[in-house]
Amino acid sequence: MIRNNLLYIGIFCVLIVASFMTWVKHQVAYDHIRHTAMAKFTLVEKITNKPFMPTIEIAGPKGEIVLLPEKGKFMLINLWSVKCKECISNLNALKNLRYIFLRNNKNWKIISVCIDKPEDLEQVSRIIKKYNISELAEYYDADKTLRKLIAPQTIPVTIIVSDDGRILYKIHGKAPWIDPDITTFLLTMLHVKDK
Repeated sequence: MIRNNLLYIGIFCVLIVASFMTWVKHQVAYDHIRHTAMAKFTLVEKITNKPFMPTIEIAGPKGEIVLLPEKGKFMLINLWSVKCKECISNLNALKNLRYIFLRNNKNWKIISVCIDKPEDLEQVSRIIKKYNISELAEYYDADKTLRKLIAPQTIPVTIIVSDDGRILYKIHGKAPWIDPDITTFLLTMLHVKDK
């Protein structure tokens, strides 16, 4: 009887050690993936205290009120302006990333929020039509709440929000969003809690 109990305890200990080693292996792999992806960005801030993003109302593509963040989904929220050429080329990369993710992954939501003044909205509409980006970029921060939260020094700027609503990263400038290292990093975030 004691022998059987010792055998069970031994098997249990081996399973615990094996599980821990698997976790360590995945964490080391994730750290490498994250480091490789971070090198592709112009400037990235890892938000160390990971605050919860407050609920913010913005205008959606059909004028409806959209609440951010969307709980249960990782979000990539980009701020842009029609007066920023780098923003517009960044929108094309985000459009392609969104297309890839919509086909293969429903756990991400990717949007670009316009921060222009109301008098510039006609020009914004022309850009959205020209580049066929209405589903991505026809969001508007009318009361500047999102802009105040993100407090961009320059645009474009993008935040990454976890599925539980925590702000994880703030990415400044244009980014190669469909670079394989970046897409791998974003998809890996779904399975590994960022430390």
